[in-house]
Amino acid sequence: AATVFLIILLVLAFLVLLQFNLPTIILGFISLAFVAFYPLMKRITFYPQIFLGLTFNLGILFSSAAVLGSITLGAFLLYLSGVIWTVIYDSFYAYQDLEDDLKIGVKSTAIKFGKNPQKILFILTAVYFLLLILAGIISNLKFAYFPLILLATAHLTCQIKTCNFDDGKTCLEKFQSNFWVGIIVLTAIILG
Repeated sequence: AATVFLIILLVLAFLVLLQFNLPTIILGFISLAFVAFYPLMKRITFYPQIFLGLTFNLGILFSSAAVLGSITLGAFLLYLSGVIWTVIYDSFYAYQDLEDDLKIGVKSTAIKFGKNPQKILFILTAVYFLLLILAGIISNLKFAYFPLILLATAHLTCQIKTCNFDDGKTCLEKFQSNFWVGIIVLTAIILG
C-alpha cells in the first residue's frame, strides 16, 4: 500500500512539475537525488544536517527558477543561508537525541560537535548573518530588511548562549523557538 501511495504521489508531483518552465523542471529532477539520499546520511556522515538543509531549502531555488526563469545570486545566497540555519536549528534537535544516536550507531552534528558546540554554532550564526546581508544587498532590498536580519541573528545567538546542551528539554525548546527566526526573516524579506 505504501508503494502504491508513493507512486501516486510521484505521478501527481510530476504533473504539477510539468506546469513550470524548463529550469524549474530540471531542478525538480535534480531535487529527487537530495530527497532520495537524505534519509541515508545519518549512516554515512556526521553532518546529516547539511543534507537536510540542502533538501529543505530547495523551495528557495524553485521559486527563483519558476518566477524569474533562473536562479539569481540573491536567491542562491538566501538558499545557502537557509542551509546554515538548518544546520544550527537541527543541531539543537540532534542534541536531544544524542544518547539514542550513540546507542544505535548513527551520526549527527551533536556527536561531532561534542559537549561544547557553542563556538561552532556561533561561527555558523555569523556566516548565516553575512549570507543574509549579502543576499539583501545583491537583491536591492529596502532598509527595513537589515534591522530585522540583525534581530533574527540576535535571537539565534541568544538561543545558543542560553542552551543547556545536556538537557533534551532545553534543546527541544531552542529547536522550536526557531519558528520565530523564520517569521522574522520572512517579515524582513516582505518588508525589504
